[in-house]
Amino acid sequence: MPLAESVGAASSETADPATESNLDSGRDPEPDAAPQAVEPDAAQPAVGLPAVGPAADDQIVVSSAQGGIYLLNPDDGSRVTLAADGEGIALHPVWRPDGRRVAWSLADDRGFSVMSSNIDGTEQRRAQSPFGGYFGSWDPTSATLGYLGPAAPGTGLVFDSGTGAAMPGVVDSDTFYFFSWSPDGRQWIVHAGSGFRIKGVDGSTTPLNLDGGRFRAPVWAPDGSIFVTLRSPAGNAIVQLELESQAATEIFVGGDETNFVLDPTGRFLAVQTTDVVAPSPDNDGLGEPGTVSARRLQPPATTGSVVIVEIATRQIIDVIETETGGLWWSPDGTKLAILGPHAPGTTLVDWTIWEDGTTFTTDPFRLTTLYTQAYVPFFDQFAQSVTPWSPDSTRFVYPAISTNDERGIFVQEARPGVPPILIADDGILAFWSPT
Repeated sequence: MPLAESVGAASSETADPATESNLDSGRDPEPDAAPQAVEPDAAQPAVGLPAVGPAADDQIVVSSAQGGIYLLNPDDGSRVTLAADGEGIALHPVWRPDGRRVAWSLADDRGFSVMSSNIDGTEQRRAQSPFGGYFGSWDPTSATLGYLGPAAPGTGLVFDSGTGAAMPGVVDSDTFYFFSWSPDGRQWIVHAGSGFRIKGVDGSTTPLNLDGGRFRAPVWAPDGSIFVTLRSPAGNAIVQLELESQAATEIFVGGDETNFVLDPTGRFLAVQTTDVVAPSPDNDGLGEPGTVSARRLQPPATTGSVVIVEIATRQIIDVIETETGGLWWSPDGTKLAILGPHAPGTTLVDWTIWEDGTTFTTDPFRLTTLYTQAYVPFFDQFAQSVTPWSPDSTRFVYPAISTNDERGIFVQEARPGVPPILIADDGILAFWSPT
């Protein structure tokens, strides 16, 4: 069974999180009324640059089913509440790259906001937003926080200064929108409905004349090069661009759609390549062979595979033949967690863990609705902002419903034969700290 059927999600060239439900409980995360200006009061977070505290030490940020956000120690179970349950709908948390603050999107009776906090819950800042954000991404220097959300003509980007000042408005938008920060945090590359462009925090725009292929998120690598998928006579080609020299190097040619995730060390690309297989008009099993009605009734099938490409040598490592809803590199770049269907005819999924040419598969489970609808279809974009992996690359965290109907947040050790451990029964989403 294709992954789209087993977890209820599908990807496409112009797919965007704006069209997806983003609350596991089924409540609408967006207030009916437009956000209103909020008068300062004693209960409001402070305004001004925060006094940033120490970095997290192996902690997990959790979104609860009751609309709260908290930090969890996975070993002793201790918690620090950042956003209380029942005081709005807090979602889509994201760690600052240095591990010293957490941000999240909030919808409550005051409207839409982006919240940020030290890891002990202090120095909270609330920035009023023009929309409910569903993807947050700090630049690599931890200076600027961007959030994507619904805005004309489809998706828009806003910036949060972290001071608690209201956001000035949407800084860029398009029909669909995927982006990646430059290493210095001064620019970002956009793959959008109108094409490719480089945007600067100074307001500059540099169009890129590229013939984009079917993919979603570009990657601006730590070495300054940019990875995108372009059309080629042989298919969708992943290309490494050097902006200064204008050089373009073909890395890998995939199928009808090709998405990828760069490992944190910059050595490897994990690639999901998918082919669309049209039904045979002479053997489709629906109506008279070769009739138009028969061809229309049977949707095209898809086949997928995951490969790893060593960038320096272009060596291709075949990993698994499956469609996938997630490619997540460990921080040290030695392991890859692949989310895929467990078996045909079921709604179960599992993790395949690749390490140094070997793989093992975890116990099967079902995904939470929030993760299925908001994260699975756009895993390559989210992989640039959050991680399920522990800082030491030995275990990872995920939201799930087990085959025994246990629900919540599970931690899985990255070695075969070890069952996952339920660490929180009230969580619907979780990501590990970078530190």
